[in-house]
Amino acid sequence: MKQPIRVTVWNEFHDERKHTVITDLYPGGVHEYIAAFLKEEADLEVSAHHFYEDDLFDLSDVRRARRLPGSR
Repeated sequence: MKQPIRVTVWNEFHDERKHTVITDLYPGGVHEYIAAFLKEEADLEVSAHHFYEDDLFDLSDVRRARRLPGSR
């Protein structure tokens, strides 16, 4: 049996705390929304986080980062 691809969805969670309109759309954070979508795929092992730890991305086979305008 093939090993699942480990995917980590990470979000700073800044905008969700500052803007109620975002909190209304994504109560658990946009990272949880994206992770829920990806978890529907049988060949993915998905985890979602809104904090950073040094070994966080060691949990993943896939790494994709994007710095959004206004983020630190």
